[in-house]
Amino acid sequence: MSVVASDARVLTLLARRDGIGPVQLAVIDGNSSVRSVAIPGVTAGVTAPSTPTGVVRFASPGLAAHGSRAVVVGPESLVDVDLETLATREQRLDTRTTARPSKIIEGWGRSAVWLRGGTIAYTGWSIDDAHKRTTTGVRAAVVDTGATRVLDARAASVQRAGATVLVHGNGPLRGFDLDGTQRYETLGAQDTGYVQVAGRYAYIGSRNSTRFAVLDVASGRVVGLARTAKPTVVRAPY
Repeated sequence: MSVVASDARVLTLLARRDGIGPVQLAVIDGNSSVRSVAIPGVTAGVTAPSTPTGVVRFASPGLAAHGSRAVVVGPESLVDVDLETLATREQRLDTRTTARPSKIIEGWGRSAVWLRGGTIAYTGWSIDDAHKRTTTGVRAAVVDTGATRVLDARAASVQRAGATVLVHGNGPLRGFDLDGTQRYETLGAQDTGYVQVAGRYAYIGSRNSTRFAVLDVASGRVVGLARTAKPTVVRAPY
């Protein structure tokens, strides 16, 4: 489940251990006290198959936070949480489509980052009963209204690097300003599915994370190539 930090707080989503059900947001304050609140309209968890040939079902909401606000993102709605009072407000996402899924959804996941003011960016995927995986692309959503717009219809991942939002996977890597304006596009000929951010640089991995294109996230310029003998995880210094 998602874990994020906001000011002096750490936030995490809690799901039941024995199936898919209601989700809670746990808030760990700076004094180490823990508070929690039920999130309306969003589920989370895993349901194990009842037979050896059965199907695992799963639900994994997204979580983003900024200051005294947090947002939990489900497949059809988002929930705005006031971290001071733990008051919640559910808002249906307007994805501007009338299409309805024709198959049973066996699993879904969402991830989200906070942009600026009351706007987030989110992405997600779902798997139907025919084991077909589909993605939402990356969308920006206004928390107060649920209005959305597409940033990249094909991309599978979104993450924030300072004042830059990186959108990648299933195509080139794109950098956006926090207002959703595209600043650059790069690495169109390379797999951009695995991107690690450390400080001002992004490391776009290939060959089982032993080769990395090093990108300046502000300018979008590739400033170097790195090679490692073994698969490598990039960490920013504390």
